[in-house]
Amino acid sequence: CPDLAVSPLGGVGLDSCICQAGTYGSMVEVRSNATGNWTTRMELVCVQCPALSSSPVGSVSVDACICNPGMVMSPQGVCVSCSEGTYWTSDPPPAADATGNWW
Repeated sequence: CPDLAVSPLGGVGLDSCICQAGTYGSMVEVRSNATGNWTTRMELVCVQCPALSSSPVGSVSVDACICNPGMVMSPQGVCVSCSEGTYWTSDPPPAADATGNWW
């Protein structure tokens, strides 16, 4: 499997590879001329989630990256500490205040 990817137990070949927890990925077109002839193939590329966030195994989008408990996603797309008197768990939040913090 490529970097940051794993194969489930019993998986065979590159088609069984999925991105490990804390990463997300997608298939990208890769061109190579290692043999002197250009070849094109699809390859899984896994990317680390933003700092202070994680994702389930097999995630295919940065949208799957969720801030760690005690953190919240800022409008700039980075995880920051929750405001005083607020908290965040990995469960879907019931509501948000005007600043976007969950309670």
